[in-house]
Amino acid sequence: MPNPSFEQYSSCPGTGEGYIDYAIGWNTCGVSPDYFHSCNNADWGVPNNVYGHQMASQGNAFAGIIAYDKNVPHTDKEFIGTTLSQSLTVGQKYYVSFKVNLPKMDTSTTHQTDCAVF
Repeated sequence: MPNPSFEQYSSCPGTGEGYIDYAIGWNTCGVSPDYFHSCNNADWGVPNNVYGHQMASQGNAFAGIIAYDKNVPHTDKEFIGTTLSQSLTVGQKYYVSFKVNLPKMDTSTTHQTDCAVF
């Protein structure tokens, strides 16, 4: 997977929501997923940002999505996507992992976070 920790970017995320397209190799697959990077020292920064204080798992960046919010319609969930570096082989087993963190100011949570490959 290219740019797995969102470190490489074409532009520093600006003000407002969205900007995941600035992380090289990543794109929006619905609504406006967010891009947080230490190059932004305001609302979309790392570690301090509009949602509180969150260190990146590794490096200086991470993506933010709404997977569940009791006040947001089901159709407004956010997704991110990328193109794999290599083709998958039929019959081969693959292991996918990713880290999830609930923002400090958020009380809505889900017990299920999915990953889809297509």
